[in-house]
Amino acid sequence: MSYACNSPEISKECQTLKSKIGLAGAKNLYKRTGTPIHSCYALPQLRHHYKKLSTLAQQTSATKVHKWQTIGSICLSRWIAKDDITSDESSSLCLPFSLSEASWTGLLNYRTCEWDEEAVKLLPKECIDALPPISSEMEIFYKINSAYGVRWPEMQNHCRFFLGMGDGACANVGSKCSTSKRIAVTIGTSAAARICLPCPILNCPQSSLDKECVSSFPDIPLGLFCYRISKYHILLGGALTDGGSVIEWARSLLNLLDDDAFNECMSNITAKYATHLSLDKTRCDDTDAGKLTCVPFLSGERSTGFRTSASGCISGFNRNTTPSLFLGSCLEGVTTRIGVIIDLILCVAVCCNNGEKDCTIITSGTALQHNKVWRQMIADCTGKNVMMDESATESTSRGVVRFVAFILNEGTNGNLRSDLAGFDDKEEQLYAIDICRSDSAMNGYWKEKILAQEELITAISPVWQ
Repeated sequence: MSYACNSPEISKECQTLKSKIGLAGAKNLYKRTGTPIHSCYALPQLRHHYKKLSTLAQQTSATKVHKWQTIGSICLSRWIAKDDITSDESSSLCLPFSLSEASWTGLLNYRTCEWDEEAVKLLPKECIDALPPISSEMEIFYKINSAYGVRWPEMQNHCRFFLGMGDGACANVGSKCSTSKRIAVTIGTSAAARICLPCPILNCPQSSLDKECVSSFPDIPLGLFCYRISKYHILLGGALTDGGSVIEWARSLLNLLDDDAFNECMSNITAKYATHLSLDKTRCDDTDAGKLTCVPFLSGERSTGFRTSASGCISGFNRNTTPSLFLGSCLEGVTTRIGVIIDLILCVAVCCNNGEKDCTIITSGTALQHNKVWRQMIADCTGKNVMMDESATESTSRGVVRFVAFILNEGTNGNLRSDLAGFDDKEEQLYAIDICRSDSAMNGYWKEKILAQEELITAISPVWQ
């Protein structure tokens, strides 16, 4: 199973699922799990997998799944297996999924923190039996076994093991975006905008989950995902399969592989963006750049339409279109999709910020670190200041360290807990190395850009079949 799956067979299974449960059923599933029916999630992938198995003349032990595990859990099961069990027994050791891991499958009811009953019913019985348990605790209290202890002696006495975390959650925390006042925007190969929010459900006095508690969650705006980070936090956001990869594709297409040629093209884009709206910033330039509209779906669509069969499109080019205009439209195409995602995020974030939409955008990812004009575009498109922190590099790895450090620090205070309660109580100090301030005079320009892109998506979507 892979989060990057976009095969035609899985796309077809998505359509089968939608037909089976109907529009209302699909919306209710989305509301409970925080994820739509899409090829990147486990439900259609698992159904397709077991359908393939059922076509085999004889199901052998090699094709039978005993328990589904993450890559991290498989590694952990090898390292912590008891010394007196065989290698075969070690390979069948089942570890639970963390809430974060389970949520990323799209099968978790993020309100109740359990496998969603209705979603699971859509899977065959042998698959249901192979689902692992779910744990709200991050730490697993085992020591490394002697075989690996000999290989890694420094891990024998003081090593502690933890279940996996979703990379999006880690990237947010690593970007210092662990509260409802900060939105993390990451553009590497892909792109995403996410916010970490407290769970209203935990304000309930009883640990049991009644209907009143469950209803305290706001509905997820269609177009976003909502994952559990822990019992106490959710991650709300949206993602694009193609972010920086759109620029790399255009660079190759335009034969700008030479760094000097690419940098010259980017300089032209920067100069154009700084000057072409100086006379009237409220409208697009109808002479050249304003005519180009990019839909950056090179590998299908995730947020906000979640159409796996979607494809990209650039409209409005002619014989006067230059490489810088073409590449600039690609930058704007990704920017407008990020802008739409952030608008949806703010609709929920306002509930946690006393009715205010005063959020700061913190950027990370290679594509944004070296591209200031792109950061400025995001600031103008969203109407939010965009900050690049000195810790912008390797935000995912930094987030892992932050999670583990929090748990270890809680343990040293005699409050041993590994459920991440309170990790967002205090915002990390930001040390800005660059701030792009939004220009309110650009609002009209970007509204036109978003409208033009939405109209183009509506026009071409009928061919995405």
